[in-house]
Amino acid sequence: MENQSEKSKRASNAFDAGEAVIGPLPATKAVMLFEDQIDHLSKDLRTGLIAFQAAANKDEFDAVEVLSEKGCLEEAARNLCSAIRRLDAMDLDLIAVQRVPNSGLGVAINDRLERACC
Repeated sequence: MENQSEKSKRASNAFDAGEAVIGPLPATKAVMLFEDQIDHLSKDLRTGLIAFQAAANKDEFDAVEVLSEKGCLEEAARNLCSAIRRLDAMDLDLIAVQRVPNSGLGVAINDRLERACC
């Protein structure tokens, strides 16, 4: 059975691996916020969404980027920076981001997103 120290070391290793895979996120002209931080979207704002998997509310956004249709964290990590760049090139006012599952590589992805979001 794994003790707390071993769990912490494994989580730290997964985070370090995620940092290496993801790297720094590109700066954006648009404001980035987590989707769950947005009460409602103004019709005056051009908005995009970065979704982990398919987004049920995609019609609320001007553009949607899906990181991984299959729900694969590795694929999501590989696609994150290019998804941000594509949305930012559309001169959006706001980019909403869905959190990914907060385990393994997802911890590193969410950490990067936390830093990028206001």
